[in-house]
Amino acid sequence: KSNPLPRGAIAKLGYSWEAADVRTCDNIGELSYQMLDLFEQKGCKVDSVFIQQRVPVDLELRMFVVNGKVERILYTRFRAVNSAGLFIDFEHETKTADAAKKWFRGDVPRLQEVERICFHIIDQFYKWMDTESVYGSPANRFDFLVGYDRDDGTSGPRVYLGEVGELGFSMVDFPEGPRKVFKEVGIRCLKTTQECSEASCCCRPFSNWSPKRKRNEE
Repeated sequence: KSNPLPRGAIAKLGYSWEAADVRTCDNIGELSYQMLDLFEQKGCKVDSVFIQQRVPVDLELRMFVVNGKVERILYTRFRAVNSAGLFIDFEHETKTADAAKKWFRGDVPRLQEVERICFHIIDQFYKWMDTESVYGSPANRFDFLVGYDRDDGTSGPRVYLGEVGELGFSMVDFPEGPRKVFKEVGIRCLKTTQECSEASCCCRPFSNWSPKRKRNEE
């Protein structure tokens, strides 16, 4: 093994939502092998691999957003990494208190602070997206990597935006997801440039962003 990577690296196959297509590496030799293994696996036609610096993670927040509103939050963690560099033993929780007790030292207020940071990042993302596209996006999944402490030792949690999933993202443990997401996709497909006069119609402006966006507590 040669050329160690001080903080390690993550190799992720492009356009894949499979955990098996995410590999962890400690040195350049392992990174080279994992990239080749991802590309050469049976049936793979993808021509890109994302390389990210590995960061310490206590848990991951997956936020499912439909028409700019967070519809569900899932707290997740992989308990181990096997000898092949794959993340295994997936666990998840759906309630803030349960996730804090299990992975965040029981600190519910700090995990709630993490949620507020994530909501702010999502708002900023959609503001930016509105400058790039008039149509916006029907739905996305935002994955945040979270640590209890910051790298520099200052007080407060550490939050990284790991990725933003486009349409086609995994809806694991989001049972109402397919109905809500594909309803919104259908609305966007049938949307016209002029609002109709039917009070019960679900047509509305394309833009995702709203300063009052908040989590749906249903």
